Amino acid sequence: MKFTLKMLPVMLYPYIYMICLVIYFIIYYKVDNSTAMQSNGMLILLALAIVCNLYSLIVVVVNMVLAAKGKYKAIDLVRMNMNIKLAHIPAYMVHFGLGMVGLLASVWGIGFILWAVLIDLLTIGLTGMNGISACISARKEGLLSKGMTVLFAITNFIYCVDVLCAILIYYKLKKSKEASEKVVK
Repeated sequence: MKFTLKMLPVMLYPYIYMICLVIYFIIYYKVDNSTAMQSNGMLILLALAIVCNLYSLIVVVVNMVLAAKGKYKAIDLVRMNMNIKLAHIPAYMVHFGLGMVGLLASVWGIGFILWAVLIDLLTIGLTGMNGISACISARKEGLLSKGMTVLFAITNFIYCVDVLCAILIYYKLKKSKEASEKVVK
C-alpha cells in the first residue's frame, strides 16, 4: 500500500498537467480578468508543475536505487509499472487531441503541440525509468535473462511499445512465479 501511494504522483503525472491547464483557463476566462490575477495564477500553476516534476523524478530515482538494492519484489514493480502505463493511455489520447487541435490552429497551435509533446516525453521518461527499476529487480531475482532485461529496459522508452512490453513482462514474470511456486510445493 505504501509503495502504491508513493508512486501515485507518477501515475497521475500527465493528469496533473491537464488539471492545471483547465484551472488556468477557468481563472483566465471565468474568475477574474485582471492581469494580476492571471499572472499570479500562472505563477502558482508553474510552481505546482515544478514541484510535481521534481517530486515525481525523486520518487522514480529513489525507486530505482531501492530496486537495485533488492528492496522490492520484481512482480510488485512490474505490476506497478504496468498499471501506471495503462493508466496513462487516456492522457496520451488527450495529448494527441491537443496536438491535433494545435495542428488545425495553424501557427497559434504550436503551443498546444509543444505542450502535448513535452508532457508525453516527460511521462515516458518517468515511466521508462520506473520500468528499468522493474527490469533490474527481475534480473536480480533471476526471472529475466540479461538480453531480455536489456530489451525490456530499452522498450520502456518507446512510445506505444512501452505499454505492450509492460503487459508482456508482467505476464512473463507472473507465469514464471507461478511455475516456481509449483516446484516448491
